[in-house]
Amino acid sequence: MLSGAGGLPAGAVRGDLHLSADGATMIVAVMGRGVYKTTNGGGAWSALLSWSDVTHCAVNEGFPEVLYAYAQGANSGPGPRVSHDGGASWFQPNAMENFPGAGGRALVGGTEPWIMPDPSNRLRAVCHAHADFTGTEDGGRSWSASNSAYFCGTHPNSYAAPHCFDRTDPRRYVVPLIDRHLMLTEDGGVTCALSSFKDAADYTHGTVNGAAVHPDGQHIIACVNSGTKGILCYSDDRGASWTTTDTGEKPRMYLGYDAGDPRYAYQFNKRSADMGRTWSVMARLPAESYIVGVSETAVNGRSVLYAMDLGASSNSAGTKKKLYKSLDRGETWSTVATVAESFRANVDVRVVFRIHPRDPHVIFTKGAASNGQSTIRRWDTGKASGLVTTDFDILAVDRPTGDFYAYNFVVDGYDPRVMYFLSNQFNTGNCLYMSTDSGASWTNISAGWPNVTALSTGLEVHPLTGVLYLGTANGMFVREPPYPAPTPDNTFDLILANYPDWDHNRHFETAYG
Repeated sequence: MLSGAGGLPAGAVRGDLHLSADGATMIVAVMGRGVYKTTNGGGAWSALLSWSDVTHCAVNEGFPEVLYAYAQGANSGPGPRVSHDGGASWFQPNAMENFPGAGGRALVGGTEPWIMPDPSNRLRAVCHAHADFTGTEDGGRSWSASNSAYFCGTHPNSYAAPHCFDRTDPRRYVVPLIDRHLMLTEDGGVTCALSSFKDAADYTHGTVNGAAVHPDGQHIIACVNSGTKGILCYSDDRGASWTTTDTGEKPRMYLGYDAGDPRYAYQFNKRSADMGRTWSVMARLPAESYIVGVSETAVNGRSVLYAMDLGASSNSAGTKKKLYKSLDRGETWSTVATVAESFRANVDVRVVFRIHPRDPHVIFTKGAASNGQSTIRRWDTGKASGLVTTDFDILAVDRPTGDFYAYNFVVDGYDPRVMYFLSNQFNTGNCLYMSTDSGASWTNISAGWPNVTALSTGLEVHPLTGVLYLGTANGMFVREPPYPAPTPDNTFDLILANYPDWDHNRHFETAYG
């Protein structure tokens, strides 16, 4: 134990410890105390910076005389301190309003903010803070936006959004973002553009809780505003402009266009027959229920709709235990099941719910819980003999300790035998699992996973390419499918082709493995 001895004060240590190749020199920040250094393996420590606000110190591993001390947490507060001479002297950025943080505030704020120096360049560093990436090319004296450089810089939302992909062009899709509106790409993520809702009526905040792209690629609907609810916005020009077509803060997170006739669209407790321009209430939808899924495959020329009684009037209303199904565009509804435990996930108001991309009578929800642990339950709602359920045995892979439950789950639309399970244990390595045999067996694929907290982490698979998308507080990550990609026009290969040094820049991640 080094803390509290040899001149190193006792206290919490967050972030990375700088350790020289010979093990003699260490530099570390002690929360609320300062930045400390030892040159004899921890026998004696000296203070490089005394600062009551400090939480982290990032050392450029290629040029260890360059240090960034900073305070992490809320969205405003003191800015960072930078040293180019090993801590002998410190300065702050020239223009604090340009430093990342909500509303241009100085603190390195938001979820999982970091300053990451480039070990191949003494003067370069990247900072992630509050859904923004900024970069410096002059050693921290000035900072500018760098969101476009590495397909990152935003915090994708985590509500299921299987309808965010263009079904005819694998290079075109949208990504719902926290705080930053909607991201659109026409080239598979090589370049990205933000589509803003600020001119839409009743707009108050730029968080997008769900989005769906019409098969023509031009019409888009989105749930916009803060929290877990929002207004419904509509675009007929691929996000160039937006109109509010359904007002009031409602839980519209799960929405989509009809797979049989895409003139129809669905969200909350409403249906549109004109691609999202106007909406009417589905009068026979059971009380306190709203849409949680719109199938990507049609049955008898229509999408299968699913709803749960999650509380249409308020988050506290409804039992959260009833699942409903409609085969006629919401005209009538049948009860699929009433369960003993809530369908809600163990976090906020979201539900873990997916529809099989090929068989819309098969769905997936959170499984039964035992001792704080659960996985995924598969429901076959179309059997003539009655409802059939199966719980996936993911726990056997690692035998994790403590709470373990589904945070997100997705089925590959190109090859539905491939499934991904994302657990709450983000910082243990027991988080991301893959099955290639429809859930019969699972493999932990967490190696290389970015070390982030379990807040709003999105998980989607492109139905035309099989590429897995992981949206985290530190940006978007992609993983190639476990089979040859069906087209070179997929995000994984396009990024590698256009950014040949992509793997080199992986030092901007803090990863397992």
